[in-house]
Amino acid sequence: MKGEFVQQKIDDGDTIVISTDKKILYLNLMKKWFDQIASGEKKIEYRQVKNYWVARLFDKDGVPISYDYVIFRNGYAKDSPSVILEYNGVVGISDFEGVECFELELGNICENVSIEKEMSSEEKVAEKREKIMGFR
Repeated sequence: MKGEFVQQKIDDGDTIVISTDKKILYLNLMKKWFDQIASGEKKIEYRQVKNYWVARLFDKDGVPISYDYVIFRNGYAKDSPSVILEYNGVVGISDFEGVECFELELGNICENVSIEKEMSSEEKVAEKREKIMGFR
């Protein structure tokens, strides 16, 4: 895996990890599922069988798209925790919590760029102020 990912600065000065030459599937998750995947406990992700997911997971001929990696984020904010895993593809369809879902098999964790600690709202405000004004 070494060398396949590069760090890149984004607008607000944070650093994200991106791939330069690999096909990546980006998915958002609720905290419960994110934590299980980031810890290596959960190896299958489920996505409901709907046209939206068919279009994201299969080409126009119905062949599964060969993504190299999947990046999971816990939220939509720029500073949301994320984890990068190898993507082994769609391996089946099953019933998950009463809903027909695609089974996405996850491989090894390549990079865990999760935020180590939860910041209080005061800490977040102070951090943002420091970035904007250069002081706390």
